[in-house]
Amino acid sequence: MNHTTSLVVDFVMLFVAGLLIYQRRRAGVVGIGHLLRLERLHLPRVAIIALGLIIIAIAMVVTFSQLPEEKAPWKESIDSALEDDQVVVFLLWKGEPSDISDELRLFMELRERYGQSVYFAHVDAGVWDDAARKFDVTDFPTMLVIEDKNNKGYIVYPQRFAGAEDRDALVAAIDEVLASKT
Repeated sequence: MNHTTSLVVDFVMLFVAGLLIYQRRRAGVVGIGHLLRLERLHLPRVAIIALGLIIIAIAMVVTFSQLPEEKAPWKESIDSALEDDQVVVFLLWKGEPSDISDELRLFMELRERYGQSVYFAHVDAGVWDDAARKFDVTDFPTMLVIEDKNNKGYIVYPQRFAGAEDRDALVAAIDEVLASKT
C-alpha cells in the first residue's frame, strides 16, 4: 500500500473503533465496552468518552509510528547509486547555482573520466539543510566521496574537499576508493 491508501485505511479503522466505543451496548461482543466491561465500573459518561478518546489517540500514535520514513530526493539518488556499486561524489552548496559553476564543470570533466563507476550528485543545503546536518557540513561548497552504506549510515571518505580547488586531491580519493572496491 502506498502512504495515502494506508492513511485512509487507518482513519476508517479509527472511525469504526470510535463507533464501537460510542455504541458499545449495541455492538455486542465486538464492542470495546463488552471487552472492558465498563458497565461494571459505573463510570460517568464523560469518563467513558475520555477513555475512548485515549484509546483512539493511542491507536493513532501506534499507527503513525509504523509509517515508513519518507526519503529526501538526495538520499534516494545516493542510495540508488550505492546499490549499483557506484562511488558517489556529493557536492553540498548554498546560494546561487552560479556560485558552483567551477564545481559543475569539474563534475562534467570527471563524469567523462570515470563514466558509470562514479555518480555525481549536488544539493543546495539552503533548501535541503538535512543533508548538511547529516554529513556535518558547515562550509560551502564541500565535496564528499561516499564509498558505501551500512546499517550505521553512509561510509564517507575521511577527507572533505573544498570544491573545484581541491581537484587533484578529489581525483586521488576517487581513484583510491575505486581501487579498494575491485
